[in-house]
Amino acid sequence: MPNWNLALIDVATAWVVVALPRYAQARLLVRSGCYSAEAIYALGIEERATIDPVKHTSILGTLLAPVLTSVASMPVLAWGKPIESGNPGRRQPKLAACIWMAPTAVYALQAFLLAALMAALAHIYLPGAPVAARAGQLCLRLALLNLVPLPVLDSGLSVSVFRGQSDSGHWLPATLSVTVLAALAATGILRAMDNLALYAFFIVSRLFV
Repeated sequence: MPNWNLALIDVATAWVVVALPRYAQARLLVRSGCYSAEAIYALGIEERATIDPVKHTSILGTLLAPVLTSVASMPVLAWGKPIESGNPGRRQPKLAACIWMAPTAVYALQAFLLAALMAALAHIYLPGAPVAARAGQLCLRLALLNLVPLPVLDSGLSVSVFRGQSDSGHWLPATLSVTVLAALAATGILRAMDNLALYAFFIVSRLFV
């Protein structure tokens, strides 16, 4: 039977952990100097430079993906609403690297802090420790998944900026991303990435024991 209570926890966790990486990415775009004030306003980037989770949630990434993967007893997946980069007009490899590295680094930092929180909760409020651990593992899983340049992930936006192309808002990129994720799950690659995330989180958590 599906564990809907756990699925609800995973959705709530997804809402929280995707906000800060998206905030960091939006702030980077605002401060990059690659966009005029008019372009930043038109793309809605500045209003996304907030840690408010509501600004960064999406039906696919922070609702359907975590619910479906959770009830299917798969490694939980989630991602925030993509930030529009517009049409850079030229290749910008430095900006592209920062766009990819900023959220990935923030996911890793969140995992480190959640490992510390898990250790603290184990002594203060034991039922909260597994939730912190699950959130930290999700962060590491997303950091690893961001190595795959899917359109719905930060690495996909990075590739678009590197090539100087406009990101697409059509349904095709999302469909392609879901297809690739399904293939990763079917071939066991996603499970292997999850095992790596679990092992990495275990190593980090040992620092606080």
